[in-house]
Amino acid sequence: MTKTALVVDDEAGIVDMMIQALSCAGYDCVGARCAADAERILSQQSFDVVITDVRMPGITGLQLLERLQDAYPDVHVILLTGSADVSTVVSALRGGAADFLTKPFSIDELILCADRAVAARSAAVRARDEEAQRQEDLNVLAERFDALSTGVVTSLARALGVKHPETRSHSERVALRAAQLAESLGVSADEVEAVYVAGLLHDVG
Repeated sequence: MTKTALVVDDEAGIVDMMIQALSCAGYDCVGARCAADAERILSQQSFDVVITDVRMPGITGLQLLERLQDAYPDVHVILLTGSADVSTVVSALRGGAADFLTKPFSIDELILCADRAVAARSAAVRARDEEAQRQEDLNVLAERFDALSTGVVTSLARALGVKHPETRSHSERVALRAAQLAESLGVSADEVEAVYVAGLLHDVG
């Protein structure tokens, strides 16, 4: 899978050097000379990582970081700084920077830092997608048991005289969570349904 990087620095020589180094390491790179250019490029193309200088005319690297966190939360940002003073590091970390490099840095440090940011981005996107899939699965499970819940609880209400709505709500919550746990353990669909019904019945006595 191709890795992509946007390099932002007001010094053309530094931009060219980083693009050459990253390209040799398998990155597709684009350069920008200021934050405004970077934002324009980002509106047209997505990137795995943005590497930006902190001190630039106009919009600074820290300000660009803040904007990117709001507009492109999946992009990991590496900040370049001439001096790793405490205030800059704290601001970078609070702003959500993936990492930072102190000038002058070596090619190896640049590649290592970029690869680390890309790996972190991939892991975050994968975790988000897995969580979204898990939530979708839970929603499907809840829908699957909705009719069963209505039928069983209605029958119990009629047969046993259960008249308190909070009793039903509690039993349904317990039943759904128990069924979710059973499904996560890999039991069969019939067993999951049995666990669900047991959850509905657990408070009957």
